[in-house]
Amino acid sequence: MSEIKQLTEKNFRIILKSFMKINELSNLQIAKLIEDHSDEKMIEHLLEGKIFSYRMMHLGLLLFVLGFEKYAILSTAERQVLLQEIAHSSGTIIEFDSIIPIITIVHSTFALVNLKNYKNNIKKVLDGCE
Repeated sequence: MSEIKQLTEKNFRIILKSFMKINELSNLQIAKLIEDHSDEKMIEHLLEGKIFSYRMMHLGLLLFVLGFEKYAILSTAERQVLLQEIAHSSGTIIEFDSIIPIITIVHSTFALVNLKNYKNNIKKVLDGCE
């Protein structure tokens, strides 16, 4: 399923499931990582398609592009700034490539050093989609 070029409300949960499987992450780990106020049940409902949040989709996009380790070292302030920029510059559909300039503008050193493999991160996750 690597032909996916965009993150949408329809494919977010599928891509999130793939990311979790590849990285061997539980609902609780994702809940703590993506959103401070999330819990396991919220992630379960998200994965089942019972709920949806653009904020979580935007945070998920950062997670997919950066990868688990790099996303985890972002400060809360960095995540908030990136989240605001993504929300401001995108709508309900987000091109995966569109996030790179946003990350570069907000945190150029981090982006230059750590985003060289972003296409590999995305490809690995999308290839795992069912």
